[in-house]
Amino acid sequence: MKKIIVITTMLLSGIGLRAQDIQLHVLDSILNKPYEFSALDIRNDTIFLVTENCNTIFYVNQKTKKVIQKDYYQDLGEDSDLEGISIYKHYIFLADEHDNSIKYIDMNTKTVTNLLLSHVNEVQNKNHDFGLEGICVSKTGEQLYILKELNKKFESEIYCYNLILADNHFFLAYDKTITVQLDRQHRYTDLQVSEDGKKIYLLRSKIGNYNIDTVTLQDNKLSYNFVNLPTIDITKAVDTYKKLGYSSNMEGLTINGNSFFVISDNFSGRNNHCDDPVNFKSKTLLLEVKDALTTK
Repeated sequence: MKKIIVITTMLLSGIGLRAQDIQLHVLDSILNKPYEFSALDIRNDTIFLVTENCNTIFYVNQKTKKVIQKDYYQDLGEDSDLEGISIYKHYIFLADEHDNSIKYIDMNTKTVTNLLLSHVNEVQNKNHDFGLEGICVSKTGEQLYILKELNKKFESEIYCYNLILADNHFFLAYDKTITVQLDRQHRYTDLQVSEDGKKIYLLRSKIGNYNIDTVTLQDNKLSYNFVNLPTIDITKAVDTYKKLGYSSNMEGLTINGNSFFVISDNFSGRNNHCDDPVNFKSKTLLLEVKDALTTK
């Protein structure tokens, strides 16, 4: 019998507190390698996991957590640093922090295409940190949202575009940039957008502290501060599983039904680590924040 552990945490907001259940999902044991999953998405009962430096996307059955497909894409480049993934129809959209680029893959033809990107401020530091960290295509496929981790003012930047499909190719039309002020300790590592486009959900992380913040978009307001945002604190759950051998470097966020799913990056470093032994010590942590989007 499968053992399920559920932890209760709290939703903090300006109007009160609500108990929140967080459930561990144990992934297929063949994933107990330093694949460094930086992002995830879920479509049609399949979990898509993207590796940060291995140019590989895993397809995982949502119910059994077994790997059902593994695709390697050489055309993503040997220096890729994939930090975000979003699925729309038969396309996989990826955010690459190495060169602050967006790529999309046609799952039918396996072709990789670079998407021309505008209005992205500043390059990263010398280690290629603080670049693009997340990507989300709207439910309708008409908008694309991209998260940049930090700028020089310690703000995260969210670039909003209209997404246009013409002649089997995608194009972007810039709309606006939204900023969220952070402090020198926190960073945002992924984003999701509500179905109606009125809320942006952000995974916030620092060592020993992990939250999902909600930005409720207001007309003509382009700047927010994280201290004023409603938040779900998942620190207790992350710390509990860290003691059981799971990585606590929370990197990926997605929505499925009324729940959030978050995943950890279980490796720090680059090159020649993707096929290390299966008994790698730090396991990938996949948590479900159950019914977080249910109105009560």
